[in-house]
Amino acid sequence: MLATPGERVRVTRDGGASERALLLCVHEDTQQAEVEILDGSELLVSLESLRPLEDFEASPAVGAGANAVACAEQCKAHGNALSKLRDRSAALEYYLRGSRVLRDNAPITEGARCLVVGSANARSVVLTGGARGGGSSPPAAQLRLALVLTREAGRCEVLYEPVAPLGAPVLDSGMSVGFGRAL
Repeated sequence: MLATPGERVRVTRDGGASERALLLCVHEDTQQAEVEILDGSELLVSLESLRPLEDFEASPAVGAGANAVACAEQCKAHGNALSKLRDRSAALEYYLRGSRVLRDNAPITEGARCLVVGSANARSVVLTGGARGGGSSPPAAQLRLALVLTREAGRCEVLYEPVAPLGAPVLDSGMSVGFGRAL
């Protein structure tokens, strides 16, 4: 592999797992390289263990201009490719990116399943904008899975899926009606 110091590379470790690293120095006489991995530690590795990053990793703008679902599918495909290389942290980044794109931008349509934030006491749901400020997520106890029945003028009528106690299987296929903000 031809790489110069300062480039991002993939290092394959013992056991076949790989991870991204910053190439610091190449020692051609010993066929080794010094790299800095994501946790900040430095390693001395063989040149044979280095390979370039995947082409899609060079461009952080995944799915620019694409719709949310297509972008999420692209992120999933990239995550799958990185998972095959056994770079779990890089794969997870792409899976999370796709999930966030769906959370922030996916259209809510009739017949879709969605997560609803809030209490489950009414049947209409007020749609909110995409990205939320502060990056905080609501507590899991406030999230309910629902089926969108109708959508008109920024409001949806939803049917909630039943909630099972922690660890218990859902036996009842009935759904309840409720209110909340769609994510």
